[in-house]
Amino acid sequence: EIDQGNDGDDQNVPSITMEILPLLKLATLDVFGLMALGENIGGCASLEPSPIAQAFEYLSDEMTRRMHSKNPFNTFYFIPTRSNLRHKKERQVLCDVLQRVVQSRRAEVSSANSTSSSNDLLSHLLHAVETQRQIDPTTGD
Repeated sequence: EIDQGNDGDDQNVPSITMEILPLLKLATLDVFGLMALGENIGGCASLEPSPIAQAFEYLSDEMTRRMHSKNPFNTFYFIPTRSNLRHKKERQVLCDVLQRVVQSRRAEVSSANSTSSSNDLLSHLLHAVETQRQIDPTTGD
């Protein structure tokens, strides 16, 4: 939003007003994606929420709403209400992405030449598990 600024010294210089909280959420999710999963979620590049960001946002808001609700039926996710169906859809978006990323990293880590240059938390955890599996429990080698 461009404002013809009446709050500065020079009243002829336009100023830009914008909401920073949505941008901070996009940046936070991008950092999480890169550090934890090695995936660029792309929110900062497009300045628009990706399907992953929208799913996180909805699920977070929905969890908060359900926690503060006095309706006992809010804990039953199997009832086909509008919010439960949306919850299922957004949850599936996240599960699909996470499953794809985990499978990809597992393939990288377990490959014979294991020269993966991934430096994210998931890759390190999977590498540690793979290393632990290769150690003979009787000898420690």
